[in-house]
Amino acid sequence: MGSTPDTPRPHRPPLPPAPATPRATQIYFVDDDELMAVLTRIMLEKFGYRVTLFADATDALRSFRRDPDYPAAIVSDYALPAMTGADLAREVFALRPDKPFLLLSGDLDAPGLRDGRIRHVLAKPFAMESLRAALDALLHPREPEPTAAPPTA
Repeated sequence: MGSTPDTPRPHRPPLPPAPATPRATQIYFVDDDELMAVLTRIMLEKFGYRVTLFADATDALRSFRRDPDYPAAIVSDYALPAMTGADLAREVFALRPDKPFLLLSGDLDAPGLRDGRIRHVLAKPFAMESLRAALDALLHPREPEPTAAPPTA
């Protein structure tokens, strides 16, 4: 028997490298799906973030209450045991209304998701680059471009 040629693998471009400037930005990532949590942590770390994982929103909230200034942002799944990600967001905003919070959900009509205080929602499933872009926008909001005043006559 002869050898068979290797079947070519589809070309997948590599993930973009982490930004040149170190972020040193701590993210709390809350998801009870262990595989999703670990894979997302790996990707976020490649993007330059430091990640603390929580499988339960109550544990994340307990840690946040100890030091609400510590994580630069919180990323949470919506569907969690004991407390939804939307409930976690409301608790976080009660302590720190300005805390960047990104909610992930496969159901964009889920109860409480469109609470006026929850401004950043990313639909699941998502591409890692979409998560990166959402976090960049959340943590580094751009100032609106100044509009030129109309010429005066």
